[in-house]
Amino acid sequence: MYSVTQVETSIGADAFIARYRDAERVRSYCSECNSFNRVWGCPPFSFSEEEYLSGFTMMRLFGTKITFDADVLARTYSLDERKSVTEQVLGEVWDTWLPQLYDLERLTPGSRIFTGRCRLCRPQECSRVHGAPCRHRRELRHSLESVGFDVVKCASELLGIELQWGRDGHLPPYLTLITAIFIP
Repeated sequence: MYSVTQVETSIGADAFIARYRDAERVRSYCSECNSFNRVWGCPPFSFSEEEYLSGFTMMRLFGTKITFDADVLARTYSLDERKSVTEQVLGEVWDTWLPQLYDLERLTPGSRIFTGRCRLCRPQECSRVHGAPCRHRRELRHSLESVGFDVVKCASELLGIELQWGRDGHLPPYLTLITAIFIP
């Protein structure tokens, strides 16, 4: 159904922040999303993003590319089918990749991983919707987008990956997960 490849690069944390963080513009996209203020991994936050991103010297950026097989791409899907296939595939890849990211963070004292959209409560809805604290505070990590990074730009410029979207009843040729670890 699909294959998975991964590319990575390293860059100084200050250089990455200066070049790829555009908090105001990216936040405007976040505020249009249905997860905004409804999921603990998404803004608005109770912490200072600048402080959250300070104290790091390097960062490793990972692009996990999930390429669909030709027969999957040839099919036409309803919107619900596209969502279902995408969620299934992303869930399978996350089940493998996310524990590896947590291991990387554990093995690198003082580091912080950025994991993409939070999926920790699934299939339940996030407790933030009900004004309750996060059920998974110890595991909760944020996406690069949620703290203002332009992942389209950094994926293209640093990883050579152009993000793709499906259209006209078809899946995109590939899905991409952009994750990172910031290192002190």
